[in-house]
Amino acid sequence: YASVLNGSGFMAIEARTGKVKWHTQLADTSPFPPILDEDSAYVITGSCTLYRIARSNGKVLWSRWLSPSIHSMPALSHGRVFAAATDRKDRSGRGSWHLVCLDAKTGHELWAEPLGSDIVGAPLVGREHVYVSLQDGNLAAVELSRGKTSWKKDVQARSMPVAWRDRLAYFVDRGLATVDSSGGKESWTITAEAGAGQAAASTSFPFPMISGDRAYMVFNGTEMHCVDLVKKESKWRFSVKGDTLGAPVMVGGRVYVGGSSGRFRSLDAATGRELWSV
Repeated sequence: YASVLNGSGFMAIEARTGKVKWHTQLADTSPFPPILDEDSAYVITGSCTLYRIARSNGKVLWSRWLSPSIHSMPALSHGRVFAAATDRKDRSGRGSWHLVCLDAKTGHELWAEPLGSDIVGAPLVGREHVYVSLQDGNLAAVELSRGKTSWKKDVQARSMPVAWRDRLAYFVDRGLATVDSSGGKESWTITAEAGAGQAAASTSFPFPMISGDRAYMVFNGTEMHCVDLVKKESKWRFSVKGDTLGAPVMVGGRVYVGGSSGRFRSLDAATGRELWSV
């Protein structure tokens, strides 16, 4: 399932053959990948309209305009869609940033809670709360059931949060920080070494790459650290010259990372040894 840049469409492609199964025309194209559930694809376009599209035939089941301008991505969980929005569907009233909760099947608004700013990345949905980092540096926890803010704190967050044990981890200007997910109490911060530079990658969808008790972070664009979150120490580092590393991902015991030169690397997640590059 993919958006079409030239022509503002959305299509389903057979994975085995590459044959186009169906093609649906939208108002414009999507800057984000679709979110999928069992029978639908949820797509947000550049003009900030959220669509629910049937995976079987490409039919638009509902659409909802969210805002004149938006830089975050919705989240899908518990049969609901959570997204940043400013106005109602008819574009009347509200006018400031809210977290809206929509019924995934109908698009009906279940609740809307004021935020004060757009969301960074996407909401993180937990068992009882939706956690959001905001563009103004605040981190907030909103109740799933009622849509009421349990806590909100200015922690200078620079990325969406990631769950780690009973905490939330997120990038700050020069490292990684955590707070207690139940009340937002700040726990600790792992800062960059002197001269290492900023930790958060400059992407439109920044989030810490955490697997188990280890985080994989790029400092200053050229050096990746594997950090033990329990001992709060670096386990290994991998450096490059003449390249700027992007945000890493860890899958199956390997860390994969691309660079500005076009080189793509695979590292051993336990040791940081480069296994191959292309």
